[in-house]
Amino acid sequence: MKRNTTLIAGSVLLLVGAGAFIFANSGGERAGRDKTEASAVAKPRGERGTPGSAEVAGEPAMTKRVRPPVANLDLVAEYGEARTKYSRQIAGNVVTLLDDVVAMGEKMAGGGGFGGQRGALMALGGVGRQLELSDEQRAKAEALLADFQKRELEKSKTAINSLRNDPQSLMRMMLASDKFSRGEITEDQYKAIQLSSQTELQGLMNPLDRQNFQGGRPLGDETFRQGMLEVLDPKQTETFNAAIEARPTPAAGAGGIAELPPMDLEKLDKTITSAQTLTRGVQQMMEGLGNLQELGTAPK
Repeated sequence: MKRNTTLIAGSVLLLVGAGAFIFANSGGERAGRDKTEASAVAKPRGERGTPGSAEVAGEPAMTKRVRPPVANLDLVAEYGEARTKYSRQIAGNVVTLLDDVVAMGEKMAGGGGFGGQRGALMALGGVGRQLELSDEQRAKAEALLADFQKRELEKSKTAINSLRNDPQSLMRMMLASDKFSRGEITEDQYKAIQLSSQTELQGLMNPLDRQNFQGGRPLGDETFRQGMLEVLDPKQTETFNAAIEARPTPAAGAGGIAELPPMDLEKLDKTITSAQTLTRGVQQMMEGLGNLQELGTAPK
């Protein structure tokens, strides 16, 4: 069942007014004015209508609906109000998707890592097979991976909350991506904005990056590497260190949300929405398989 959960999780990888005035009914205007004037004569001077009151000199009350202030004015000035508003909507969907991904990751990590105990070492790639770990070593390696993944998930949750409170950095990157995909800015201009966004969006995983669904990048984590060196024998240590040295240096921001492929807002919106549908479907499958396992009827 655990392996099946891993394969199911992998499927996710195939995959983010003008001000209006309301006037009171003026019917029976003359009758109303006469009534008001009569009332005004009967009232002491200090009780008569004054400017700013609901009724002045018999005129009907008038309510003005004030337009709320425009958010993200700097983005509006550069990209226009309509596109900026659309990007904010998509950013909200990205936050929802990331929440779902983290929830799914926590369920997987709770089973001994992404993909469960048997599939946990998939995050190590080829070296996981080359090490030929004993059962005892495998259990320790899986515990190290689970710890790594939990730490990454905690970082993600903190970053997601920051994004939830202030999505402007993501909005700017998406708007630049939108302009670049439509040929309105050069690739160099887009890359410059993307690069500046990497720091601001640090800690946010790219929900469309398949590596993030295979346990992340533990070989790039110093704590995990040091823990593994305590588990391995000398020959395995040599193999492990060789794999570390041979692996390509990850690009800056690899696996982060700043690495979303450039596309216009409409396509990005559809992509994120589709990813949400798939992720929630996978979550439901995982819950169903978990229930089957509890009943002792899960497929082997």
